[in-house]
Amino acid sequence: MKRRFALAAAVGLVLATGGIMAATPDFRFEYAQSAGIGPADSRLEIDGDQATWYHEPPVAVIERGAIGVFRTAVSAAERQALEAGLPARSTPGLRPGMPAQTVRLKRAGQEQVLALAPGDPAADRLKAEARKIIERARAQPWRALRIDLLRAQPARVRIENLGSQPLVLALDERSLFVESSPVSAVEWQRAGQRAWRKTVTIAPGAHEDLDLPAVIPAGRPRWLRALFQRPAADSLEDIGGTASSQHVQLAR
Repeated sequence: MKRRFALAAAVGLVLATGGIMAATPDFRFEYAQSAGIGPADSRLEIDGDQATWYHEPPVAVIERGAIGVFRTAVSAAERQALEAGLPARSTPGLRPGMPAQTVRLKRAGQEQVLALAPGDPAADRLKAEARKIIERARAQPWRALRIDLLRAQPARVRIENLGSQPLVLALDERSLFVESSPVSAVEWQRAGQRAWRKTVTIAPGAHEDLDLPAVIPAGRPRWLRALFQRPAADSLEDIGGTASSQHVQLAR
């Protein structure tokens, strides 16, 4: 399923009406989570009996965490459980820009879109059912990666293909880079580096090591980490989001 449902454009209307109903023939379900500060952090899409989870955080979330596209099969019972768990309306008082889960369900010629607050008890059943599918999909990476900082100076970064599909990545100094911090592993600044470009193809289960021309400022001890960062993917053929390596501290 390459097409995304345009949830963001519908949220304002959803919040005002509590739901949208329209004619559509297929079973399709989308569950997107957002921290309220940009695009969705993750998105579960179900088309028939196939579930696809896009985990594409716009900022670094977990060191050495996997990002990308994950897929799993969904049973008729699971689809019915999602329908049964759908609240009757959006969470009252929820405003655009607030943390939220946005849900779209197309089933039997009807469509409903809801915006739900993270703590809304009316949505607990739906969230639990969606989380079961997401956790199963997490164990079945389709097109996913993880990065490591193998060496600090000069910087060497490893990109590992965790998925079942080959990765073809067009990389440059804006999509793969090193960050440093002079005080702690909290506030980060991108290290300077000259412009570069390289396209790599990584087979499933394999990795690619790249030396980056990063310039680490001299001076006090610093924390370092590597980041992979690209816009959210437009299809199953691409990969986006932000992946962080573990952070390391340079010796004094």
